[in-house]
Amino acid sequence: MVSVGVLVRFEAKADKVDEVEALLRALVAQVQREESTNAWFGFRLGPTTFGVFHAFSDEAGRETHMTEAREAIRAKASELFGVAPTVDDVDIGAGRAHRHAARTGTQPARVDRRQRRERHR
Repeated sequence: MVSVGVLVRFEAKADKVDEVEALLRALVAQVQREESTNAWFGFRLGPTTFGVFHAFSDEAGRETHMTEAREAIRAKASELFGVAPTVDDVDIGAGRAHRHAARTGTQPARVDRRQRRERHR
């Protein structure tokens, strides 16, 4: 069960927006390899404002991820961001994530009834 998360918001330098978008896309593959991350979303809130939301089963998973992520954030922060990112720990009170999506970061493929019947023969 997902019980804790991290919400990170950051303001990209105006000339670095494309690089921040590319960084978010690249992070998906890294996060998919992490056992402790149950869900991860990169998003855009405005022309230069971005965010990331991570969800974890427990505090140990959150700490493991954030220990590694802090170094990556520090390495890129002065180059990409106008101000230091805001990092907030959150307690998740309610939610739903598709099991497949939580494991892989993708939505499961839709299977029509005929394909489903063929699988079970």
